[in-house]
Amino acid sequence: MRLPRRNLLRGLGGACLSLPFLESAGPAFGATTPAPKRALFVFTSTGSVRKNWKPSAVGMDPPPSPILKPLATPELKPYLTVLSGINAGAGGGTNTHLEGMACCLTASALSGGYATGISIDTALGNKFKGVTPFESLQFGVKTRKPPNGFGDSFITYRDRAGGGVEGVYPEDNPIAMYAKLFSTTTGGGAGGAPVLSQQLARNRSVLDFVADEHKRVAASLNGADRARLEEHSTMIRALEQSMVANSMLTCAAPKQGIATLSDPEAASNFRAISDMNMDMIAAAFACDQTRVATLQYSTGESGLNWDDVDPALNFRATAGRSTDNGVGAGKATSWWHGISHMPDTWDPINPNASEKQALEVITRIQAWFAEQIGSLALRLKKYTDKDGKSVLDNTVIFWTTEVAQGDHGRNDMPFTVVGNLGGALKSNIHLAYNGRQHGDVFATIGTAMGLTGFNTFGRQGYTQGPLTDWLK
Repeated sequence: MRLPRRNLLRGLGGACLSLPFLESAGPAFGATTPAPKRALFVFTSTGSVRKNWKPSAVGMDPPPSPILKPLATPELKPYLTVLSGINAGAGGGTNTHLEGMACCLTASALSGGYATGISIDTALGNKFKGVTPFESLQFGVKTRKPPNGFGDSFITYRDRAGGGVEGVYPEDNPIAMYAKLFSTTTGGGAGGAPVLSQQLARNRSVLDFVADEHKRVAASLNGADRARLEEHSTMIRALEQSMVANSMLTCAAPKQGIATLSDPEAASNFRAISDMNMDMIAAAFACDQTRVATLQYSTGESGLNWDDVDPALNFRATAGRSTDNGVGAGKATSWWHGISHMPDTWDPINPNASEKQALEVITRIQAWFAEQIGSLALRLKKYTDKDGKSVLDNTVIFWTTEVAQGDHGRNDMPFTVVGNLGGALKSNIHLAYNGRQHGDVFATIGTAMGLTGFNTFGRQGYTQGPLTDWLK
């Protein structure tokens, strides 16, 4: 049986359901071509704790650091790479959070605090125009409410019509992104979000709209593919139910019968939206909806209060002195950015009690994000790719931030990688450099994906080219 080239089930009302690779579909899926290579860029705010992030040894199979321990499991450690000693200084400037955001994925010169070049996700996505439905996708978790006085908070830049570049905000609304990926209205796209909200509130699924086609396709598949299809469908329905269960939907007056979104910027939805985004990224990669994505957690100089996310996380510390962020001496806070400025100096040899507590809390925050990235990697590992390996095997996840630590520096950035692009990159390794610029990391990723035009990336004079000792 031949399935449509785009691996789509089409149903009533223009509904579409993208499918993962199914080997029994044969050449219609391009099974004779190599498995696609994919790149995901994950941003978390406000830096790390270098001494608790960096492994104690360089080379293969390094011992896990406290922050990276969640990624050093038997399932994930073979995919883990740590890149230390790399700077993000191409932008110049004064090491503010805003400038760090602008330089984060662009490695470009800055003008007025903003980037002057496109970001790596845009550059990679441009290579897939006409190949996948979406050149790249930008997912967000509480990114639209930066602290007072802080400028725009995005890491993606694209070419602007008429010249120059412009920033691209990530999509914080999971239902809008879901509607974009799995349309339930004729014409598809994010405009389907209101109708999708209504259908989910009525306990209807996109699967209901393609039920007949789903049954027809399932009946023609072999046992392994039928199981893949069922697992994919189960994930889609679980994602929809999560949107309802986590108060992503609220119903208006019964006479109107219209469902609207609750506030996706509410900190209480932080974890739920993170999970939904990870499910959608895994599905989008597995179904070849896109090969490039970003996942941005919060803004630069994050104003997030962790107690509003979940007080049980206990991400709070007591200031030993008045900080430049308004946290008074002796005052306890769960304010992410405020905690990052509690140490008088970073990497202190003899930290006082307040510094010890702040460093410990930031370490636990970063380890929590390592858990989230690990969870996403395992989602990718569940999907079988065209070459019989997992989607994770053919993916690279690059974890970054806007400043190295709370001192605002952008040298020796805490760059962590999960995945090796089908063996094109070395993994389960700690590679230490002496001041290479992060544009070289992006040039390496583009080269490892087999794409042309990535001999260098970013601001000229700050890029030497791919990290050859990372390439296999």
